[in-house]
Amino acid sequence: MAIKYVICPDYVISAADGQLHWVSEVRLMSLFNLNPKECIIADSRRPETFRGRERLIESLPNFYPRYGGEY
Repeated sequence: MAIKYVICPDYVISAADGQLHWVSEVRLMSLFNLNPKECIIADSRRPETFRGRERLIESLPNFYPRYGGEY
C-alpha cells in the first residue's frame, strides 16, 4: 500500500475545556478515519522522523490535531 498521508501528533488546547492535551498519532488516524498502512508519522518531538522524508512530507496531506475537536 502506498503512503498517502502524514500524521503530525501534537499538543492542542481544547476548545471544550481550555486544557492542553496530547493527541497521539494513533488517535489522529482514528479521528480522521485513516488506514495506518497509508500513513507516515512526523512527530515534532522527534526530529529523526523527518530526516530524509522532507519532500514526501511536503507533498502529502498533513493531519494535525484540531482546536475545535471536529474531525
